[in-house]
Amino acid sequence: TEGLAKDDSGAATGGPTGNDTGTGTGSDAGGLAKGDSGNRAAAKAKGTLNRRAVAEIVFSNPAELERLTRLVHPLIAEREKQLVARYRGDSGIAAIVLDVPLLYESGQDRWCDKVIFVDCPESLRRERLRKSRGWEAETTKKIDALQWNTQLKAQRADYVIRNHSSLTELANQVETILARIRQEFA
Repeated sequence: TEGLAKDDSGAATGGPTGNDTGTGTGSDAGGLAKGDSGNRAAAKAKGTLNRRAVAEIVFSNPAELERLTRLVHPLIAEREKQLVARYRGDSGIAAIVLDVPLLYESGQDRWCDKVIFVDCPESLRRERLRKSRGWEAETTKKIDALQWNTQLKAQRADYVIRNHSSLTELANQVETILARIRQEFA
């Protein structure tokens, strides 16, 4: 899949790896796990990644996280730049929305005209991660410790979406914010 996909609102959405949920197999990180004999558990059959195993490895070992970051982030940044350039030239695209988990930590916020932070109560976020990715509370605590706290991210953002109820409510918040941004840039 392409990294950014045009949706019904006319916005190009997604992350540079082509997968918003982080569960796809299109990442260049596959070679990282397969190439290191100590991390073979991170590689599945057919050359795909076992993202749960990768998470366990990198969030338990700061050196492995640093190694993964050094290798993957430049690839992601380059792909992101290519996709943004491509979609900026498309008159049918009203906005480009990047899904960047470490936006502030990586400094990529400097490339954005506006930042929308999606906030979710910690207990609900942990429950969702447990259901969708199989992560236990210990894993999410390790991940949280490596990121800016949510209050700081919310303070720095131009807009905050509260993702704590229904998909309908979430969609309404997104539509309202996109309408404000479109009006601002009209």
